[in-house]
Amino acid sequence: MKHLSEMHHAFDQLLLNEGDSSLHPSEIAYLLKKVRHEDRDEFFVMLREIPQDYLGDVLLELPEKIKDEAIEFFSSHELAQAVESLESDDATDLVQDIDDVDEDKSEAVISHLDEDDRDDIDKLRRYEEDQAGAWMQIELFDATLDETVQSSIDRLKLLKESNALENIYQVFIINEQHRLIATVPLENLILFDFTKTYRELLDTREFRSVEASADIQEVATIFEQFDLSVLPVVDWQGRLVGRITSDDIYDVIEERATEQ
Repeated sequence: MKHLSEMHHAFDQLLLNEGDSSLHPSEIAYLLKKVRHEDRDEFFVMLREIPQDYLGDVLLELPEKIKDEAIEFFSSHELAQAVESLESDDATDLVQDIDDVDEDKSEAVISHLDEDDRDDIDKLRRYEEDQAGAWMQIELFDATLDETVQSSIDRLKLLKESNALENIYQVFIINEQHRLIATVPLENLILFDFTKTYRELLDTREFRSVEASADIQEVATIFEQFDLSVLPVVDWQGRLVGRITSDDIYDVIEERATEQ
């Protein structure tokens, strides 16, 4: 019991760091896994203590069997809140995990989501697991050719302040048809004349992208070959539909490295 008490104390100390960028959901999941092996009832007590903003990420970090128990434990409304706290790719993964455990609960969870979240998840679930589209996030930051740099920076600031976007590395430049025209690293924006439009500033428009239907192994190769942090995803007409980050594709790259 002393060992269990020590683990709960460590768990509480982790939660005291809520909001600290150094806190990773995997740390919480690791402790939960250890507690589950010791005491099932205590595991459920600690599950209830997880802040709502962290719950979705923590669930995704749990081993499958333990995650299934947690999914059964929480109500559809609580799980919907967890889904809503996640970016679209992770939200889709969690909904699929819930569906694997209980299809009725999965449908209830989806019914609790707002229309935009439902639409995003529906789009991503249409892709096969080995297609790039299944691994992408719909959340991204784009700007039109005729928008000024200052205008786009002001929009990005508002989106960041409202926590609507995370981990933004590039501005994706699109035309009137929403086709991807160029990509601009955020660090390069400070070099531009803020009063000018992207059309005036972009002399070259070379960039790498991948179609949503592409095999995820091909995407992993591109990330490895060019040491990318993010890769835009387009449809068959070249229209921007999402992005894949190096974090998203990490598991695929790790699996390839293990097999070699």
